[in-house]
Amino acid sequence: MMTERRSASTVRRSLGRQLRQLRESAGKSLADAQAAHLGSVRNLQRIEAGQARPKHTFVRSACQVYGAGQATTDRLLAMTDQADTDTWWEAYGTVQHWFTLLLDLEGVADRIYLYSGSLVPGLLQTSAYAKAWFQMNPGYVTDKAYAEREVAVRARRQDVVFDRDVAVTAIIDESALQRIVGSKEIMAEQVAHLRELAARPGTQVHVLPLEAGAHAGGKGEFIVLEFDSDEEPDVAYVETYLSGQYSSKPKVMEELRWRYASLKAMTVPLEEYLGP
Repeated sequence: MMTERRSASTVRRSLGRQLRQLRESAGKSLADAQAAHLGSVRNLQRIEAGQARPKHTFVRSACQVYGAGQATTDRLLAMTDQADTDTWWEAYGTVQHWFTLLLDLEGVADRIYLYSGSLVPGLLQTSAYAKAWFQMNPGYVTDKAYAEREVAVRARRQDVVFDRDVAVTAIIDESALQRIVGSKEIMAEQVAHLRELAARPGTQVHVLPLEAGAHAGGKGEFIVLEFDSDEEPDVAYVETYLSGQYSSKPKVMEELRWRYASLKAMTVPLEEYLGP
């Protein structure tokens, strides 16, 4: 169950949601909270999104400003202790703050849906493929160890996801399989790895053929994470060059689920695409 797998980051996210609900129930805006000296609007947004660790002093002060009772204050302070432990990705020290929530949510999601139009999704990449891709990042120009660190994070990310019972469905555009990343040998290894993953119970890999034409994924790749527990809402994740965006808004989830179903209806299973 999700509740048995809750990590520090998911506790932070739950704590942030509850603090936001308290603020809104008190009829206060983020600007009001800032005026009450709880912190900057930006920092308050990060705390409410579960992307920053709130301190005891902040939670206690927020409860006072929002008019929370003692029982609520004590419960949120207890959650603050749970949210203050290190998570696996913090040991690497280089993971972008906007990406860390995805890493944590992937580790506890019950179902993960991936759509990628230009490359093999990170969760399905071999180390060689990932390294060749990361060497095209500006960070590699000034720091030759950049790619190695990112590959290590990606490998650990994959272990966290696949070393448990999780359903993963991936849709990969055919162009990603035709693009030679690194070398033909690296691509052959990558395709063989995809075959192995597709044979894993609970994992599906589908290919969107170029001949399918116009499709619902034209705005770019995205991830949908679903949870069986009512305590954790389903989440959509979209990444750009500058940051990652998360949403649990019903309209957003409805649209991306529709897009995913439309895309999947146009795909063929990996084995059928590759042939014998």
